[in-house]
Amino acid sequence: DVEIVFCDFPEANKLVLHIISSIAEYEAGLISQRTKQSLRAKKARGCRLGKSENLLSRLPQAVENSNRTNRQKALDNPNNKRAVALLKNLVKEEKSLSEMA
Repeated sequence: DVEIVFCDFPEANKLVLHIISSIAEYEAGLISQRTKQSLRAKKARGCRLGKSENLLSRLPQAVENSNRTNRQKALDNPNNKRAVALLKNLVKEEKSLSEMA
């Protein structure tokens, strides 16, 4: 008999919690079905799934692809772009200050 209070949804009560949890359980079932269907489709196309030798034989390629993807994400990140611009300006200012001295 403990009352549940959600900070971001104070109007919620036990009924709402039950409904939300039922929807979440239903969605989890759908995700499971879609995953199984996708794996069956991949297997039907001839992909070998879940074998360690399958994974290890492609490890260097996977690492290279991951590094390339992460590098591109970092280069495209607007915060990183701003930081690079700021650092370049600071380096310019440092050079101009040292030239004045």
